[in-house]
Amino acid sequence: MSDFQNKIGGGLNKIQGSIQQGKQKLQVAQEISQIQQSVYILRQKRQELIVQMGSKLYKKLRLNEMNDSDFQGITTDIEAIDKEIYNQSITMEALRSSSQEAYMCASCGTEVKPSDKFCGSCGTPVVIPEKMEESTTPCHSCEENIPSSAVYCPCCGHATAAL
Repeated sequence: MSDFQNKIGGGLNKIQGSIQQGKQKLQVAQEISQIQQSVYILRQKRQELIVQMGSKLYKKLRLNEMNDSDFQGITTDIEAIDKEIYNQSITMEALRSSSQEAYMCASCGTEVKPSDKFCGSCGTPVVIPEKMEESTTPCHSCEENIPSSAVYCPCCGHATAAL
């Protein structure tokens, strides 16, 4: 009977592990959904500000009254929203990639966790490839850290020194 109990216990442990993983994935999906809603609202605010700026610009251009200081407040607001959208997009991408990290044993192909030292199926030592991180530099326009190889800033769109 103990062999039967061991098999049942092992099966229950696997089910509990799967349920826990499902809960974690659901939590990540909920966080992503909240961030997406926030980004949507920010994009709407940004669009409203751009329309306001466009209306004022059109009127000034039509009346030959162009003055850059008239647009300073709106431009500053748009830049702040652009930075927030960029930062939240980075957070969303980090959440997506962290929830999808699955590694396979090089010998037998069984899924292993980054915390495993050995494969649970074949006993082979687990080797998790290291992530390569690209060096970053601050954008000369918006001060966001961007990849050194970037030609344009992904946050504000200004050309970098790499051009």
